[in-house]
Amino acid sequence: LALAHDLPAIAAMSRDEEGLKSVSSLTQDLIERLLAVSAESEVRMGPLAQAYLAGSTALHAGGAADAASLQKLLGVMPGSWPGATVFDVQTLLRTPLDPKDVLASARKHFRDVRDIRTQVEILLGELVETGKVDPSCLQAVTKRVGELSDPKSIAKVDAALRCASQKGADELAPLRAAVRGRLFRATLERKPAWSRRPPR
Repeated sequence: LALAHDLPAIAAMSRDEEGLKSVSSLTQDLIERLLAVSAESEVRMGPLAQAYLAGSTALHAGGAADAASLQKLLGVMPGSWPGATVFDVQTLLRTPLDPKDVLASARKHFRDVRDIRTQVEILLGELVETGKVDPSCLQAVTKRVGELSDPKSIAKVDAALRCASQKGADELAPLRAAVRGRLFRATLERKPAWSRRPPR
């Protein structure tokens, strides 16, 4: 799926109808196999995100893709959101279709996501698509930032926010202020590294 997700679009741009039909059929087969596996055991978000991107690309390109399969993929994602990564969110939001269903799923299971950087990526994706962020999600991230004590972890969140689009930047202003304030305090609270040879 990671290799096939761009092929339907390439075939469509090349006006290769047979190639589009073949690749879309292969994509649909892989999605169905993944759904069969997910019925028996939990599947990580990575393969589900790749499958969603591949299926939505095939559908958008006019291939023989099944829209119902995309809804089924969204239906099995709830158990995979806790372990979702930044890359998984980026993959999902690359869909050429309207990402409203993806964002709705992400908002619904936002508090289940373990990685705070992934939560920030969801906020950034929503900001780009809609120009605003969900207040409850923003509040949840801000609260988690206040609980962080490692300056490196806080700095990574700050770096992610620096990459945010200027569109709707005011929406993230409270979170930026919380992150930088917490980074300052965490740096001051951290014990200085012990040195055998102190400065003279």
